[in-house]
Amino acid sequence: MIRFFGALFLILLFAQVSIAQKFLQGYIIENGENKSGMISYSPSKNKKSVLLFKSNETNETRTLTANELEGFYLSSYDAHFLSIKENESGKNIFTEIAIKGPVTLSTLGTLHVLSKEDEMLQFHLPVGKTVYSSSDEIADKNLLEIKTVGAIKNFLSDCWQSNAGDLTGISISKLSNAVKKYNQCKGFTTNTKKTRIKPGVVLGVNTTLLTIHNTTRKFLPQYGFAIGASADFIPKEFHHKYMLNIQAIYFNNSIKEDSENGIEFTSKNLRFPISIKRFFQPGHHGFFVNPGVAPYVVLDYSNTGILSHRMLKPNQTFTSTVLLGVGWEGFVSPKHKLSITVRYEHDVVGSYSNFDSIQRYVNFQVAYSF
Repeated sequence: MIRFFGALFLILLFAQVSIAQKFLQGYIIENGENKSGMISYSPSKNKKSVLLFKSNETNETRTLTANELEGFYLSSYDAHFLSIKENESGKNIFTEIAIKGPVTLSTLGTLHVLSKEDEMLQFHLPVGKTVYSSSDEIADKNLLEIKTVGAIKNFLSDCWQSNAGDLTGISISKLSNAVKKYNQCKGFTTNTKKTRIKPGVVLGVNTTLLTIHNTTRKFLPQYGFAIGASADFIPKEFHHKYMLNIQAIYFNNSIKEDSENGIEFTSKNLRFPISIKRFFQPGHHGFFVNPGVAPYVVLDYSNTGILSHRMLKPNQTFTSTVLLGVGWEGFVSPKHKLSITVRYEHDVVGSYSNFDSIQRYVNFQVAYSF
């Protein structure tokens, strides 16, 4: 098992390195002109202003910065980016457009930027720190929030249609609503990106490990197949590194005792894993870790030999597992993605009840999303 996971880690590490410069279809805006090609963009804390660009015409790879471009577009994400001069560093960086209109809202991490014509306002949300150790720090945070709200209202004051309380306790959603109202006031219908749902199919192989307490019996793991459907709930922002994944998986399961004429049982199950994919780079692709839970029900069960009801109950009815996986996900076309995941699952019901057995699962799955 250790060798298996070690080999898997090396494979995933190699896959991650191999796509470190993944190119996606899109265009750059250079000197007011849209130029189509392939773009590689992987922003980080210390790398906010650089991309690689392969022109469709020359196939030459160029390194470009936010100083040289007005912005760019990634078609796979329907994501527009704007080049702006960051107040804190004095350098040009790329921010992702969240709302476009007479006032445009763009973001990079906690940095939020409002821009219209030749005006620009920059601030961070959430305002201040999230943990405070003294009343003075809380007072400073409240003062900063008041100043931020005042600056936003002043920026939007030429077409302000909301009441004075709309931005109290300012949040990202309240800011977005204020920008939408401003754009509507200017006669502009705002089109905002929404969380995308990406359906897919899943194929896999799983093995079940059974431990029965207070016995010398040993059970050999058997391998079974898994098939099902999945749905990725993808955040609307390119820069986010989290994604919710929900699956419905049918799988068969069998375990055999390591002895002659030993006990053997099989079951057909329906599992509903709910997990988070936490990526290590923006864009929801590359290497990820995958924690979650997986309740499942047993559709059919049979066994040979005799075991007590308490030993078999988790295998006959239902259970739930906690899971932890590692995986890799990448584009195979502008709209389609492939992911490879290995998960370890541990039986919660058997661990925290008076049942005499605990099940653990190791499963390998490949998912294709549309």
